[in-house]
Amino acid sequence: MPILQNERHEAFAQARARGQSLENAYEDAGFAPGHRHGTRLNLRPDIALRIAEIRGGQDEVRGADVRAAVVRFSRRAARSCVQRIGGR
Repeated sequence: MPILQNERHEAFAQARARGQSLENAYEDAGFAPGHRHGTRLNLRPDIALRIAEIRGGQDEVRGADVRAAVVRFSRRAARSCVQRIGGR
């Protein structure tokens, strides 16, 4: 899904994807504080899909970071074993 056309809706979706509360995300997006309309905005299908898309991308990045760390650790462990066996 592309970036939402309404800038405040996109800002709200970005904030929610980062884990902000409904109220904080609503206010940070430029809406008037205290109206508690964050729930309604959060339930809009286009915004809910955008939040899920952003979060999905974050999960992919986190997964890639974890995979890369496991590969690096495995290589170091293998080198260490080879050095011990080889007597280096």
